[in-house]
Formats: sequence, structure tokens, C-alpha cells
Amino acid sequence: FQVDCSSPFHHFSFKTTHSCPPEQSLALLQFKNNTYVRSANYSFCNEENSSPKTNSWTEGTDCCSWDGVTCDNVTGNVIGLDLYSSCSWLVGTIDDNSTLFHLSHLQSLNLAYSNFLGSQLSPEFGRLKELTYLNLSASNFGGLVPYEMSHSSKLTHLDLSFCVLTIEHRTFDLLASNLTKLSLLYLGATNMSLIKPFSL
Repeated sequence: FQVDCSSPFHHFSFKTTHSCPPEQSLALLQFKNNTYVRSANYSFCNEENSSPKTNSWTEGTDCCSWDGVTCDNVTGNVIGLDLYSSCSWLVGTIDDNSTLFHLSHLQSLNLAYSNFLGSQLSPEFGRLKELTYLNLSASNFGGLVPYEMSHSSKLTHLDLSFCVLTIEHRTFDLLASNLTKLSLLYLGATNMSLIKPFSL
């Protein structure tokens, strides 16, 4: 005869789901409250795909279920924020006090094609030390690229293209020396006149 010593429970798996930490949920809601959304009038846009991702962000619900938000499966920390939409644009400003910078576990941030009204690109982006992906393309940031962005040393993808930005020689050198994991760097339409030729 054959003896089966396997557990009768071997078909069952247990998965623990952690909800979004309340302070991170609050940070996202405050970020939402400091911006608004403008819908596009393109022919391919309709009521469904023109709905802003932030419409699903409501107090009292788990932010891990919100559109555009990705959480770590184990800790529940917010690790991804993707607010790009081809049919609606985020409008507002991101200053040094923005609660966006409270999301210290962010690994991926996509704010492409937003309209930040020519506001300065905040040095506080450099506080997001876990970032591997940052896309701010065509988001209407202005001024100098802050050297503090070189502090996000885990970046593999950085897109600052088609904003109204200027990058200085020192900042470019710091990006080149500190972002050693960078495989894609997009600076299209960035003013690079302050960079000495031998740095390029």
C-alpha cells in the first residue's frame, strides 16, 4: 500500500495584504487638493478615459486601491505613482513643502504631461532616495535643474525633456558622477548652454 504523508492543507496559501499607511494616504490627498485636472478635447478622448485618476482618491478608502497608486505587497508603502493621462492633465504647483515628498518609499514617479505652471523644479525631489524611475517630461517645470536631484542615486530612468529647464555645468557633472545606475537620460529641449563642451 502507499502512504501519503502530505498535509491535507497543502492546497491552501495564505496571503497577507497590508493597507496603505494613513500618513501616506493623507499625503496623497493633500497633494490632490493642491492640484486640479483639466480634460483634453482630443477626438479619441471619451468620458471613460478622460476621468482623472485622482477621482478615485477618497478619504476613508485604502490608497493602495486608488488609480495610479502602487503599493508594496508586504508593507503597504506607496512605491509607485503614475498620474500620466493622454486625456486629462494635472495642473498646479509642486513647491518645497509639497506632501509628495513625504512619500519616501517611492520607486517610480510619472508626472509626464502635467502642467506645473512654470514653477521651479524643487530640490526636494532629491529626498526621494528610492526612486529608480522619474518621468517629468512636458510637465512645464521651469528654472534650473537642482543639483539635489543627483541624490536619487538609484535612478535608472530620468526624463526631464520638454520642460522649460536649464542645467548648469556643476549639476550635469553631479548627475553624471552620482547616478551610476542611470541607463536612460532624456534632456530634450533643456537649455544646456551652461555646460562646458568637454562634459558632454
